[in-house]
Amino acid sequence: MTTNAAGRGASESEGDARAPQTREPSPAPDAKRAPVPLTEQIVEVEKTIRDRARRYPDLVARGRLLPDTADRKLEALRGAQTSLTWLDANMYWIRPEAERRIKAQRLAAEADELRSHPAVAPVLEALPGAEISRVTELTTPEPQTEDAA
Repeated sequence: MTTNAAGRGASESEGDARAPQTREPSPAPDAKRAPVPLTEQIVEVEKTIRDRARRYPDLVARGRLLPDTADRKLEALRGAQTSLTWLDANMYWIRPEAERRIKAQRLAAEADELRSHPAVAPVLEALPGAEISRVTELTTPEPQTEDAA
């Protein structure tokens, strides 16, 4: 059994302490860094699946991993790959729908805020059944030139 720096048994994810480490150190989190595109995520998951499919039989043979556990872990990774692939194939409609829902939530929150506004609340109270049915974004009119006036 290998041990890690803390003296505990190394887990399957830590690998064998004698094996050379090929991972690059993780960069510090950067809030300005762009998200990783789905296609790159899919490629990385595929690489992980191939790597684990090669490594798990040895771990099972050495008694470090149960066959059912190895199968389940690979099944989970393949499920993640399937989900990412589906998401990537459907982004053409998911992104606009998500933007539409976010805008609708924002406008609903604005309507809730308007209900308690000092100028609106008395009107809603004075007119039973009155409600705010729609909130629209106001656009700034373009300045008119003297020719248009």
